Amino acid sequence: MGAMVVSNRAPSRRQSILRVLRRLLVAVIALLALLAAASGIYLLTLPSVASAPQRVRAILRTHGEPAGSLPAPARLVAAVVSTEDEHF
Repeated sequence: MGAMVVSNRAPSRRQSILRVLRRLLVAVIALLALLAAASGIYLLTLPSVASAPQRVRAILRTHGEPAGSLPAPARLVAAVVSTEDEHF
């Protein structure tokens, strides 16, 4: 067996910088993986839009409000669409 040579020299500045950069890269990759996993879980737990009318009726029933069967006023619809178009 060969003898292991132990050096008492301190690592060079370049080696120290590379070690720090490597650790930083690993930390950033781990953080991005965690963020991706959390985002995926969040998206999977969002309720479906298909059940929106039933949920609205349930909320209105809880608050004692009658369910509105009238269509929304055209001006209100135009304002909402305009606002959404502006943001997206």
